[in-house]
Formats: sequence, C-alpha cells, structure tokens
Amino acid sequence: RGARGVFQEAGQLIRALQDSYDRSNETSGREILEPVLEADVLLLDDVGVSRSTPFTVDTLGLILNERYNAQRLTLVTTNLPPERTEGRECLGDRIGERVASRLCEMCFSVVMEGRDFRRYGKNAGFSS
Repeated sequence: RGARGVFQEAGQLIRALQDSYDRSNETSGREILEPVLEADVLLLDDVGVSRSTPFTVDTLGLILNERYNAQRLTLVTTNLPPERTEGRECLGDRIGERVASRLCEMCFSVVMEGRDFRRYGKNAGFSS
C-alpha cells in the first residue's frame, strides 16, 4: 500500500538519542528522531523494558504526542500491564503516568499470553 514503516526498539532509540549529545558523534538527535516521527507506521518495541529517567519519559512523550497529533499509526509492544496488579510493576511505573495515559488514549490493547519461549523453547505454549 506504499506505507513507510519503522521498527525501533525503545531502549536502543533512547540510547542513540543520548549518544547524539556527545560532541564526537556526527549524528544529531533530529536525524535519529525524524524517521520515527515521520514514518507512516511505527512499531516501538519493548517499551518500558528499562528504568525510566526524565529523559526517557520526555522523549517517549514527545514521540507519542507528535505521532498522535499527526494521526500516524503507532504500534507499541511491552511486557508490562497497563495497571498495577498483585504488586507487579505497571507501564506507568516505567514510562510515567502521563505517557502511559497517552498510550491508553491512542491505542487499544491486544493481550497475548503464553510461556516465555526463551525459557521453555521456541514451541513453548504452542501446540501443533
């Protein structure tokens, strides 16, 4: 259909942006962010996998708000639930409540359950 898509792991994106502030790095933050902001479809993988910092929260907020305002399709994967349950951390604990709220507004959840294939083998939880 001619749509331009970008697959980006969230932690890697944050690290690349932080590295862009190093004076010896020739890539600017804008060069890193532009494809993420402008893609017709963005898949942001593993959101919330690392501890949040103010930089992480601000950056994710910027990306999600810009894409939301431009009405661009954004897919997000995470292993964290949207709400805190049984003492388990939730997405808001890792990316900030404001950013998590924006995600809840702009997305619908597709919950996928199964055994961790990395622990139990690639066919774990799947029957043939």
